[in-house]
Amino acid sequence: MYSSAFRPEDGTGEEQLSTMLRVAAVVRSPVVRCLLGSQAERSGPLPIGQHIEECVRTLKAVAPLARDLGVKLAIENHGGVDLLARELGELVEEAGPDYVGVCLDTGNPTYAAEDPVVSAEVLAPYVVTSHVRDNRVWATEHGAMAQWVPVGQGNTDLRRIVAILVAKAPNAPVDLEIITGLAPKSIPYYEAESDFWRMYPNMLARDLVRFIAMARDGAPEPLEQLLVPPGMYAMPQGEGAEPLVTQQRRHFEESVRYAREVLGLGERRK
Repeated sequence: MYSSAFRPEDGTGEEQLSTMLRVAAVVRSPVVRCLLGSQAERSGPLPIGQHIEECVRTLKAVAPLARDLGVKLAIENHGGVDLLARELGELVEEAGPDYVGVCLDTGNPTYAAEDPVVSAEVLAPYVVTSHVRDNRVWATEHGAMAQWVPVGQGNTDLRRIVAILVAKAPNAPVDLEIITGLAPKSIPYYEAESDFWRMYPNMLARDLVRFIAMARDGAPEPLEQLLVPPGMYAMPQGEGAEPLVTQQRRHFEESVRYAREVLGLGERRK
């Protein structure tokens, strides 16, 4: 209820989650994807620990219903990113891994200087669904730049991530989430007084150096594309929107093709 994205007009957190659990049961979905918030919660008026406490409280409040219906709550590492992988793993353990799992997003961690491979390694035991996408990451004098790109056009080690999921979460679906049309984002971790360290003061050095190595090996080449208006994530409507819609469709088709032909995804195992 403390998240900047929370909508109290739709009911309390418990009420909203309960409704989603019942809908999932009706449509026979084994999971309900949900989230704590976004990166905004790392620098808002309340400490991130208070957000985590409220999230755990809400999850525990709906635990009996989730268990009764046999539906798992899949918490996403969301919004570029609200929770680092180790924080999310601890949240799941505290709430109860028998009815709480993870929706692994491989795009969000880079905005917090976390290599998505690290995210997969830490969270794989809890993963029940996913948002798989790619990133271009490259080094700068202040830290790094990160940009979401079509699958196969970045330097995220997606082969390694898929291998981890096959080994540790073989029943979790690999869902593509392609968000493009956005400019690269600066991650200034070489600046001690930057907002980055105010948001992630407890990031482990061994995790950060893996991202630094990823950035070091990346080419400083932003994706050539049309950009959506600043501050907008959804596709614009009306006049002038068609080129962006066409671009998004092309990026999605390119991603599906790479996922099938290179990553070997898309065939149902018997």
